[in-house]
Amino acid sequence: MLIFEIAHNLGKSVYEIEEEMSYEEFTGWCKYFKQRPYGWREDNRTAMLLQAQGVKQKPEALFSSLADLKRYAQPSTLADSLVKSGLLNRLRETASRNNIDWIPSDD
Repeated sequence: MLIFEIAHNLGKSVYEIEEEMSYEEFTGWCKYFKQRPYGWREDNRTAMLLQAQGVKQKPEALFSSLADLKRYAQPSTLADSLVKSGLLNRLRETASRNNIDWIPSDD
């Protein structure tokens, strides 16, 4: 069924995808639609409207597309999670206060 969904989203026929699209491009579109599910923008808009009306549930609990979006937005490596945690900034500040030459900042 995935090929039909990709065809629909790209405005192509299944025949065009099977005959004209390379395997690498097809797997790239599969990965893209897995990480950015079709309709997530509409679901996000609806979730914001519901929250404005007082709904307390998190958007990802209401819409599976937003749960997928959040899951794939998480840091994928230990290095990414270290940078996002704020620990790296605290280490830089401590090194700076103690006059220790360390990794240069991104600024």
